[in-house]
Amino acid sequence: MWWLFAAPSWASSCTGPSEVQDSLVVDGVRFDYVSDVNIDSLFVDNPDPEDDWEWWLGAGWEVHAAAAQPTFDWLSSSLSSRRPNVFLERRLHDGHTGQTWALRVDHHQPWVLNEGQVSPFVKGWIAGEDAAGSSPLRQGVLIPDSLAFERDTLQAPLAPGHALRLGLVWEGADAASAWRPRLAVAVDVLRPKVWRMQFPQDPSQWPALSPEDVLQEVGRWAHRVRIEAGVVSDWRRPDMVKRSAGQLRASLFVVPGQMWGLRAVLATSPTRR
Repeated sequence: MWWLFAAPSWASSCTGPSEVQDSLVVDGVRFDYVSDVNIDSLFVDNPDPEDDWEWWLGAGWEVHAAAAQPTFDWLSSSLSSRRPNVFLERRLHDGHTGQTWALRVDHHQPWVLNEGQVSPFVKGWIAGEDAAGSSPLRQGVLIPDSLAFERDTLQAPLAPGHALRLGLVWEGADAASAWRPRLAVAVDVLRPKVWRMQFPQDPSQWPALSPEDVLQEVGRWAHRVRIEAGVVSDWRRPDMVKRSAGQLRASLFVVPGQMWGLRAVLATSPTRR
């Protein structure tokens, strides 16, 4: 058992005076050892960044700026609504570039016209909600009378409908700044009929106008493409260790030949970790 007595002296002799030392006593025998440890972080292996698949969902609100004060006609799909649109995204975050690509499905509620309830005496369409706010337009009508024609307005037969929009989204790389760019292109894959409703013309021409003159159905494939450009900001944790699980998005959108407007979105991810 000679090595039990040699170990303390050997451990003591292996430590220089400039090293930090500590001691441990076992069965009455004291062992001195070096307790100073230096770690060079340059030799720590950094794992390669990986791509992340995520699910995102959220809600958005829009303002259709081009449809605020028309002078010639309306499109039923361009009428503003206070109802939010909801969406679901399947996103791929590129771990090498920091960019994000996504496939998105939107559900929104455009106005639907019940053509069976359009007055046979309609001569045009004007802005104006009823007391309940159930319709954004009114019909300008010229009602025949035994003495003279009578001008009046009636509520337009418009009601909320349902539509689905499929889109592709790109977001710029993660950066230290609060905002980064975002682009999107989408197509309405399911939507109700879109109607062009003309603004009332010269009242002297009203007697010769029929409902078909002031109400026409738009082509099946017209005004389906939508383009968005904007910015996105992450809600980050204070430690900035993990990417955000919430976003604020703001964008300008354009439907060529129909309208343009502004959109604000709140989004979150239940799968981002």
